[in-house]
Amino acid sequence: MEEKPKKRLHIKLGFLVLAILLVYVLFKVNIQKVVNSPQFNENTSYIEKEAKILFNKYLQKPALYIWNNLFTDLLHASIKNFNQSDIDKVIKPDKINNYFGNTSEETVNQLSRPVDEN
Repeated sequence: MEEKPKKRLHIKLGFLVLAILLVYVLFKVNIQKVVNSPQFNENTSYIEKEAKILFNKYLQKPALYIWNNLFTDLLHASIKNFNQSDIDKVIKPDKINNYFGNTSEETVNQLSRPVDEN
């Protein structure tokens, strides 16, 4: 089965923004004057207010549910499963010495010591 190429919205959006800026420059629009104009400020304030209303009315409950019930549980589970041997695999004294230069054995021990779970 042939795989379809993934759509890359962020890349397309970036090109769109650059194209709009290029058009503004070609037509000699003073972008600073436009951004600092009262009309632009009123428009952005209106959009911000409406976005907050949209979030509070429709998206806040699902977002908080996902954060409180799904994401935090996954985060806590991964933290509990992360043990000292995993830390030792990531933080090795020779890697610390190479990164920070000559460090004392005491500093290496402090950096590789497990964090208290209080």
